[in-house]
Amino acid sequence: MIPRLLQLHLSSYHGLIPLGKQAEQESAYRVTGRLQTVVLNSEGRISVDLARIAKVPRSKVSERLVRYRERGVDGLPEGYRSGRPTRLAELQHPCLGDILDPTIPGNS
Repeated sequence: MIPRLLQLHLSSYHGLIPLGKQAEQESAYRVTGRLQTVVLNSEGRISVDLARIAKVPRSKVSERLVRYRERGVDGLPEGYRSGRPTRLAELQHPCLGDILDPTIPGNS
């Protein structure tokens, strides 16, 4: 198997490192891991090693590298996640707000 390595321009390489530190400071650990994957791959690490380091399946490493190739840094942040559908009816939403942030009348 021939490893697929990213060829990063030197300025791109040096630009990714501060982005990783910023993501880590903002507790965006998934983004930090994605940036780390790109940087380490450009340094010659193969997907098997990257998967072990990032503790993700090798297929995720490949996805990260493809997204970076296609969209650059813009492909690394979190995408939209639909999450679990709500079980509340539309009319119940205001009641939930009252429960989570109750205000007692007369206590101004």
